[in-house]
Amino acid sequence: MSTSEFESGSPEQPKPEVPPPMEIPSNPLAHLSSAQIEEMYLRYLAGDKTSDLIREYEINTNLNSLLKLLPLIPREDLVCPYCASPASQRRRAKAGPKVQPTCTGCSHVYESADERCGCEGCRSAYVHELNAEGMQRRVPYTELTIREKIILLSALSMTNDFNRASFSIYQLQRYDPKFAPTPALHTKCQNELFHRKIILVSEETTHSSLEFYRKYDHTDFLLWRPNVSFNNEMEESLEIDLLQMLLSNDLSTVNPDYATPLIELMYELSIEEAMEYLGHQVSLSNVNFKAWVAARTTLRSLLPSKSISEIFGFIWVAVKDAERAIGRKNINGATHAGNLIPTNISQAAEAFETRPPKHAYREFYRLNHLKPCELSNTIYELILGDKDGAFKIPLPRYIDEIMRPTLEGIATAQTAKFAYE
Repeated sequence: MSTSEFESGSPEQPKPEVPPPMEIPSNPLAHLSSAQIEEMYLRYLAGDKTSDLIREYEINTNLNSLLKLLPLIPREDLVCPYCASPASQRRRAKAGPKVQPTCTGCSHVYESADERCGCEGCRSAYVHELNAEGMQRRVPYTELTIREKIILLSALSMTNDFNRASFSIYQLQRYDPKFAPTPALHTKCQNELFHRKIILVSEETTHSSLEFYRKYDHTDFLLWRPNVSFNNEMEESLEIDLLQMLLSNDLSTVNPDYATPLIELMYELSIEEAMEYLGHQVSLSNVNFKAWVAARTTLRSLLPSKSISEIFGFIWVAVKDAERAIGRKNINGATHAGNLIPTNISQAAEAFETRPPKHAYREFYRLNHLKPCELSNTIYELILGDKDGAFKIPLPRYIDEIMRPTLEGIATAQTAKFAYE
């Protein structure tokens, strides 16, 4: 025995050889004929276990799903409308629905009646379908009405600084700028622009946003692009930056002709601001409020004589009174209490008239997250140079004593404003 063997103890035993890992062929079904593959698939549909079929047909795979191994079914009868490539079709699962054919070239899916493909071709085709004749004709700037110019500039003011090719009118965060006080006015103004094809659905709108619109008729997540040319309908549409500049310069010029469309929009804004504030106060209360139509009628009747600030006070009192009414013997629950709010608003306004000035309601201010919208900013800040001007002044007085003199270039307009401060 050698010294090295004695010093190290027993001689080292040879390590057993480890067989190399089994190589998985790139096509585990290559050894099967087409007939055998079809036979195996039919047996799978009939209920045979996948593990039994893999073992019986000697399929060398780590997968436990037979469908992932089976070849696609060629569909030469279907030609893609976008790239002219043939289609193929995955086989349906044992208990699953039929799988729609897919283009081999561009992944277009031959959709079913209740689904729309999300490929680039179908997405683009749907945008063209929504925009209709707007794809062939621009709206010349000279054809825009004053109302449309105000609405369009307000919408463009919400453009993301990182994307100047399209814009969203949707308010992303609670404290972000908003286009209009309420969804009702938002939708109305947006539809006015879209129906006239002044704005079009942008080609950058995602498939998921388009599907959301298609299923729920909800436009919040659509992207838009302007469709306004400088001179005629055959020109290219103006870029957002240039269009904003034209609109701003146009609307900031003193012009008495603006009076009629401004008054119409000012009244619309005022009633929607009151409705927005009512909705906020109701959301903070315990009442179940459903009398929105009656409330709108009541609030509209107050606009000729009361300022928005005063109306906010009436709303606050009315909702608090409705909350306190819950639990009374003559009040049948939170819904009944909520139905009292329109009457409570009227009563608060009447009480305001009968009280001496020293006991009048305290002045109400806007809440941080219910600030003036972009429509309001365009009217009062840009056109009239009087940010949130009519908030503390009844509209008829503001129109006669401040708005009209301002549009006519009369210097005493601001003097009249100071009288209300």
